[in-house]
Amino acid sequence: HADSWGEWIHEPMDLPFQSYSILTLCRALYTVKHGEQPSKVQAAQWAIEQFPQWTTAIENALIWRKQHDAVDPSTTADNTRRFVLFIREKALAYPHRSLSSRTIVITTKNTKDTKDHTKRYS
Repeated sequence: HADSWGEWIHEPMDLPFQSYSILTLCRALYTVKHGEQPSKVQAAQWAIEQFPQWTTAIENALIWRKQHDAVDPSTTADNTRRFVLFIREKALAYPHRSLSSRTIVITTKNTKDTKDHTKRYS
């Protein structure tokens, strides 16, 4: 999944998509490095510790998740693209963990029917 971001980032980016991009790539890198998938918030906190030069971008992404009109997205899109490429390169540097062939399984509980709902992402 993360390796295809090199293509997607050239599309127009509103704030929700920029937030999604930044936080998803934080989680992808964490997953590749540690073999488990944290929440986006946990991954963002980890990425801030690992890459303090990107603290502002990551913290903004956490804000933009809820405040879709916080700033003009055209003023942040280039920095978001740089971040995505930076993290994508880091993730692809783990040759022992292929991003394109890795399958992630997420199981959630539906509170209404208490059944497990499993999604597979390849």
